[in-house]
Amino acid sequence: MRILYVFFVCGVCALGVKAAPSTLDSTQSTSTTSTTSTTSTTSTTSTTSTTSSTSSTSQDTTLQSPFSQSPAFDDPASKSPISQGFIGQRIYGQGDRGFDDKGFESALGSPTKEEQLASEYSSQNLQDEVESLLKESKHQVNLAELLEAAKSNDSLQAQLLQVESNRQIARVAKIGFIPKLDVDYSLQHSYSDLRSLDANAMKFGQFGNYRTQNFNARFSLDLFSGFSTINLIRERAATYRSSVANAEYAKQSIYLQVIQEYYSYFNNLSQLLSLKRKYEEVRSDETRVKRLYDAGLSTIDDLESLRSQLSLTEYQIADMKLSVEQNLFMLRYLTKLEFDGLVRQDISTPRLSSDEQRQDIVALSEQTKALEFQKRQYHFYPTVTVADTYTYRIEKPDYVTRADPQFGNFMARQFPTHANTVTLTATFTLFDKITTGFQRQSYQLNKLSKQKELAYKQAEKQKDEALYRKRLEIAKSQIRSSEASLKSANISFENVRKRYNSQLVNFTDYLRSLSTKYDAESTYNQALNNYELQKANYIFYSGQQIQEYVK
Repeated sequence: MRILYVFFVCGVCALGVKAAPSTLDSTQSTSTTSTTSTTSTTSTTSTTSTTSSTSSTSQDTTLQSPFSQSPAFDDPASKSPISQGFIGQRIYGQGDRGFDDKGFESALGSPTKEEQLASEYSSQNLQDEVESLLKESKHQVNLAELLEAAKSNDSLQAQLLQVESNRQIARVAKIGFIPKLDVDYSLQHSYSDLRSLDANAMKFGQFGNYRTQNFNARFSLDLFSGFSTINLIRERAATYRSSVANAEYAKQSIYLQVIQEYYSYFNNLSQLLSLKRKYEEVRSDETRVKRLYDAGLSTIDDLESLRSQLSLTEYQIADMKLSVEQNLFMLRYLTKLEFDGLVRQDISTPRLSSDEQRQDIVALSEQTKALEFQKRQYHFYPTVTVADTYTYRIEKPDYVTRADPQFGNFMARQFPTHANTVTLTATFTLFDKITTGFQRQSYQLNKLSKQKELAYKQAEKQKDEALYRKRLEIAKSQIRSSEASLKSANISFENVRKRYNSQLVNFTDYLRSLSTKYDAESTYNQALNNYELQKANYIFYSGQQIQEYVK
C-alpha cells in the first residue's frame, strides 16, 4: 500500500509540473491579447502595436534611458495648456502604458517663464484682455466722442451748406409779396443836323442840338398773379424742408457707419486676441513635439499637422490685423479725428415704436409737395398789376424852353416838369396757355412718380422696423446661447485636455476642442457687439435719433 501511495503522489506531482507551464503560457497569452487590444485603441501605427507586448521591466528601463539624463530636454514646454498632455500617439517601444506624468515631466524638464505666462494668458477672460490692450493707447475716444466728431464730416457739411442755400432761396420767394420800387436817372444828349431842311417846314429846326435830364421812380404791385406767388413761396419752403430732412438723414447714416465700424473694430480685435492665444498654444505644442520627434518618439504627421495649423493661424492673424487697421482708418475718415485707441461704450436700449417718421421719407414727402406747388404756378388766370410812375424833368430840351410862340404852350404841356402816372394792367396770354397745359401735365406725372416712390419707402420703413425689431430680439437671445456655448466649450476643453494628458484622446480631437473653445469665445464677443449694432440699426431704420441713445 505504501508503495502504491508513493507512486500516486509522484504521479500527481509529475502532472502538476507539466500543467504549470501550460497555465503560465495561457496567462501570458491572455495578457498579450489584452495589451494588444488596448494598444490598438490608442495608437495609429502597426509598429506600436507590435512593440506594445514587451514586459513591464523593459518599459521602465526604456522610460529612463533616452530622456532623464539627456541635455536636449533641459528647455521643456510641459506646463503649457496644450503641452501638458501627450500627443495622442503611442510612443515607439514603450509598451501599453506609455509615459506616466512623472516620466513625461522628467523627459521635458520644468516649464520656462514664458510658458508659465502663456498658461496664465490662456486663462484670462477675453473681454478683460481687450480692455487691458486698449489701456496702452495714448489717445482713446469713446463712441459719444466719435459721433460728436462725425459732425465735421465733409459730406455732412456739404448737406448743411445746401440747407442754408435753400433757406436763403425760400426767403427770396417771400419777397414776391413786397411791391417793387424802381428808381432811375437818365442823361441824354442829342445832336441832329437840320441845315438841309427847309426852315419854313420846321420852325424849331434850329434847336436840333439839345440835352435832357430826367429822374424816374416807379412803384408796382401785382394785385393778382393767378396764385403763382403764394405757390412759389410754398414750393421753396417745401424744398427747404426736404433739404433739412436729407441733411438729417445723411447725419444719421454717417452715425450708423461710425457705429458699424466701431463695433466691427471690437469684433475683429476680439478675434485677433483669440487667434493670438491659439497661436501661443499651438506654437508651444509644436516646440514640444519637435523635441519628441528629434528623439524618435513622435511621428512626422503630428509635427507637420501642428506646423500647418501654426501657419494657418499666422495667416488668420495677419488678415485680422488688417481688418482692425481698416476699421481705424474708416473711423478716422468718417470723423476726421486722430486717435490710436477706442473705449468700448454701450448703446441705451431703444424705445420700440413704429410711429416715428424716417427722415428720408420726410424728404421725399416734401419733394412731392414741392412738385405740386410748382405745377400750380402754371395757371390759366389773367394777371393784374398796378403801377405808379413819377417823373421829374431836371433839364428839358431847348426846343421846349425856347420854342416858337406858335408851339410854346403845346410843348410846355407835353414836357411838364413834374409828372405822375398811375397804371392798372390786366394781362391774359392766349397761345401761351397751350404750353402751360403741357407743363402742368409734366409736373403732374412727376408728382405721381414721387408718390409711388413715397408709398414704396413707407412700406419699406414698416418692413425694416419689423425686421430690425426681430433682429434685436434674436441678437439678445444669441448672447444667452453663445454664453451657454462658451461655458460648455470651456468645460469640454478642460475634460478633453485632461484626457489628452492621460493619452485617452488623439491629437486631432484635442485640436478640435481647442478650436471650438476659441471659436466660442469669439462668438460670444461677437454676440455682445452684434447686440449693440442691432440697437443702432433699429434706432436708425425706425426713424429715431441715434445720438439720443449714446451719452
